[in-house]
Amino acid sequence: MSNIYTLTNTAQDIDSAITRVTSADTEPTANSQNMITSQGVKTAVDGLDSRITDMETGFGFPSGYTGLTNSGTATSAGFLLIQVGGVGSGFSTVSVSITIGSTSFSAADSGPNIQQICLPIAKDESYSVIASSTTNLAVPITVRFKKLKLT
Repeated sequence: MSNIYTLTNTAQDIDSAITRVTSADTEPTANSQNMITSQGVKTAVDGLDSRITDMETGFGFPSGYTGLTNSGTATSAGFLLIQVGGVGSGFSTVSVSITIGSTSFSAADSGPNIQQICLPIAKDESYSVIASSTTNLAVPITVRFKKLKLT
């Protein structure tokens, strides 16, 4: 035989790789090394709530969202819907910093002083939301969560 292939991986490496494939997660999970089943991906995408696509039309929250504190850990995959500021608050510029897992997002607005932001979050990911204003007034923060529909 002239075509001999020598494996460089140990039996334990190969067994671990096969286990990650055969034990695929059924939903997106933070820090998981496993694959996600195609049904898990489809269900997550199908579960996206179309009511959050136009956040410019109102200052309320769509139904089905539960309230959270300004920091914590997601108990399931879903979306954080964050509102910063309030109508007539008198802020000259509002800045918001959001961290999900190891990724940070920031924004500043000197408009109507209402910022509404929707971000995905995986199961077991941590998050925090911090807001400030140039007028040094306390900035109201409302954090809501919507779990992905996994049916």
